[in-house]
Amino acid sequence: MGGQTRLAYIDVQESRTLPILTQGTTSVGAALGVQATNTLAALGSGKRYIATGATFSLGTLLTLAVSTVGVAIIDGASGAATYLWRGIMQVGTTGAEPITLSDLWLIGSDNTALTIEFSAGVTSAGEMVAIQYSKTGAATTT
Repeated sequence: MGGQTRLAYIDVQESRTLPILTQGTTSVGAALGVQATNTLAALGSGKRYIATGATFSLGTLLTLAVSTVGVAIIDGASGAATYLWRGIMQVGTTGAEPITLSDLWLIGSDNTALTIEFSAGVTSAGEMVAIQYSKTGAATTT
């Protein structure tokens, strides 16, 4: 496994005042050599995502060159630089150990997308990302 760094620190007291609207999980796999990335669209004013868990995995049936690849949970669209969490996955000749994160409470910004992704595709390898999340904010009444 590679190094892991949590880069954002959020006021947990503030988050306890926001109601959880829904919870969900989404995942995506990418073709060999293609970057796996998955973006959840912004929820609207007064609402935000809370990342509660994530999994990054990479596999192959071929022999790979030893390398590293970045993995991240981003407050914003793919490629944005506001990291809620990021780490490095060590890739060996037969693939990599999955990185599984649980018991997270990474709160995104108001009306902002949430993205989980690898930093790049790895030649001859398939990548998969999955994220568990809650949606929070003021409930809409109609």
